[in-house]
Amino acid sequence: MVTKKSNKPLIVSINSLFLGVVTFVCCYLILLSSTPLNVKPDLEALVGNPGSGNVNGVATSPSVGRSVRRAEEQSDFDALPDTSSTIDPPKRHAFTKSDDMKLIDQTIYMHGERLNFVVREEAHIGLIKAHVFRETAAYALLKDAVEQARRQKPEERPLVVDIGSNHGLFALFAARLGADVIAVEPQVELADLIEHSARTLNGNDVAERIKVYNYAVLSTREFVSMEGQEEGEGAAANVVRGDTAKPGMVETRPISDFISPDENRDIAFHKIDVEGFELHAIPSANKLFASRRARNVLIEYGPPNRWKVAKNTPAQGVQILADAKERFGFSVRLIDSEVWDKYVNKLDEGAKNAAGQNRMIPLETAKMREDLIQTMDGCPEGKGLPCEGYIWYTMEPGEQFSTFMSDCGLNKQYDKRLLPKKRKLRRTPDGIVSMGCEGTEMKGG
Repeated sequence: MVTKKSNKPLIVSINSLFLGVVTFVCCYLILLSSTPLNVKPDLEALVGNPGSGNVNGVATSPSVGRSVRRAEEQSDFDALPDTSSTIDPPKRHAFTKSDDMKLIDQTIYMHGERLNFVVREEAHIGLIKAHVFRETAAYALLKDAVEQARRQKPEERPLVVDIGSNHGLFALFAARLGADVIAVEPQVELADLIEHSARTLNGNDVAERIKVYNYAVLSTREFVSMEGQEEGEGAAANVVRGDTAKPGMVETRPISDFISPDENRDIAFHKIDVEGFELHAIPSANKLFASRRARNVLIEYGPPNRWKVAKNTPAQGVQILADAKERFGFSVRLIDSEVWDKYVNKLDEGAKNAAGQNRMIPLETAKMREDLIQTMDGCPEGKGLPCEGYIWYTMEPGEQFSTFMSDCGLNKQYDKRLLPKKRKLRRTPDGIVSMGCEGTEMKGG
C-alpha cells in the first residue's frame, strides 16, 4: 500500500510567506505616505528654545552653529558645492585700455609706502583723501598682518584678499608690501582703474602680484545690477538683485570661489567692504573661516539701516559676530570707525581706558554686540557719513601689531585724556596733504 504525502503544510507555508510580504509592503507604503519628502530640520534643536539663552530670538550659545534664518534658507554657503568639482572658477578681469580714457594720476604715501593710482575726475580726489584719513587704522592693520605673515613664513609671499576693492588702494598697498592680492570689484570701471594703476604706475612687481576679478560677492551665485555708480566714481554703489541676467549686470560668486583649490597659503589679511550686503557676503567665507586659514579679517559693518536694502535684520547682524567668535574661533574687535566715539561713550571708565590703550574694543559678549548694533541704529540718518563700524576678526589675539598700536593707527581724537596726540591735517608748500603721521601723505601726480 502506497501512502501519498500531504501538500497541506507546504501550501500553508507559502500562504504565510505571502501574507508576511504583503503586510510588510503595506506598512512601508503607509509609513512613506505619512512622511513629507522635504523634511525640514528641527529648528528648535538647531537654535534652542527662544526663551533659553537666545538674543532677540537668535541663538548665542557656543554649541549653536546656525540661526533660524540659516536653517530655513538654503543660501548658506555650507550647502553649496565645492568650486573645484562643479563650478567653473571665476575669470580674471580682461582689461583693455582705450585711448579715450582720461585719468588723473595721484600719489599717496601710506605708512611708508608710495602708492600711485588714478581717478577719473578731479572732484573725486577729495573722496579718496577722506577715505585715507578715515581708514588709516585699517591700513595699519593690513601692514602689520602682512609683515607678521612674512616673519612666520619667510619662504612664501603673504596672501591678501580684498573684497570690494573700489579704487584699489588696499590692493595696491598690499602688493607694495610684497603680498599677492586677490582683488574683487563689481564695477567694471573701477576694475579697469585698479588694473591701470597696477600695470602702468606701480611697476611690474605690483602688476604681477595683483589679480583683479570683476564680480560681486554674495552667498549665492546669481546676477545683480549696481546702483549709484555715477556718484563719486562708485564709491558707495549698492547691489540690486534681479531675476535673470541682463546686459550690464554682474555675476556674483561666494568668497571661497576666489581661492583656488591649489592655494595652500593662509590669508594674512582679508577685507570685506560690500556696502550693506556684508551679512550675505560673510557666510560665503564660512568654509574658509572653518579651516582657520583666514588669520585677520576686516569688515565694514553696518549700520543696520543699510541692511534693510539687503533684507537683513539687526538680529542677523548680532548672529554674524557671534558665529565669528563661537563657531570659528576668532577674537572679534571693534576698531576706530564712525561709530567708535559713540560706542566708547557708553562704556564705563575702566573699559574706556582699555579702549584708549588697546586701540580696539573686544566684542566678547552678546550684550556688547547688541549694544554696538543699538548704537549704530541710533545714529541720525542722512547726516554726514554712515555710522558704520570696522570689525576686526583675528586668529592672532596675542600678537603685537606695532603700526596699528602707534598714534598713526588713530583717525581722530575722541578723548584728550586717553589720546593726547591728536592727528592733524595739514598742507605743505608744495601741495602735499599730510595726515600728521609718519609717511601718510597725498599729492597730485
